[in-house]
Amino acid sequence: MRVSLNEIRTMAGKAAIGAGLPFGTADEIGHAAAWLAQVGQDAVGPVLVALTAAETAPPHPLEPSEEDGKLDLVAAAQVGAGVVDLLFARPSGQSLAIDRVDVPAMLIGLIGQALARDARGGAVTVDLAGGDRLTVTADCLLPCRGLRPGPGGVTLVLTRGHASQPARFPDGVEVDPGDWRALSALAARTLVPADGTSRRRGAGAGDIDNE
Repeated sequence: MRVSLNEIRTMAGKAAIGAGLPFGTADEIGHAAAWLAQVGQDAVGPVLVALTAAETAPPHPLEPSEEDGKLDLVAAAQVGAGVVDLLFARPSGQSLAIDRVDVPAMLIGLIGQALARDARGGAVTVDLAGGDRLTVTADCLLPCRGLRPGPGGVTLVLTRGHASQPARFPDGVEVDPGDWRALSALAARTLVPADGTSRRRGAGAGDIDNE
């Protein structure tokens, strides 16, 4: 099925709220999903896997090891935005190593959308377990191939000064219908029952309701 980038952003954000994540985190996830779709990647599958993991595992604090400065575990939906903050706070060229990321594609989406919002410019080199190396900029992911969904170690390096090209915005992207239904089911948890009690308490659409 075909959906727009705005539909992906909105649905992913609502699904993250339905999975119990804070509103700010959910907004980051929505933008990350839209960024993945924009650069030709599966935008729904990684979000769905990451949100499912977030529901079943307690959050793990971001605590770099005192010995080697590595992060030992990153749940991308819960603390991926915090990893991006840590990376962006480091000097250009200084690496950030993570022993295990549960959904690397979700983390890459969060990095991409953060670069797209950052006026300073930059590119992030992503070394994945197994030897794959990717480059993330505000507008592309190279090489442009399907991201492996499995967990694994990741090393990130931000290099400032990369000039991005104008981002392309496709009219729509194809998504897996089953994944979209599952994401919609998570998003539906944000709705209240359609009954008289909820209406008396002020639920329902207003004059304008495009969310």
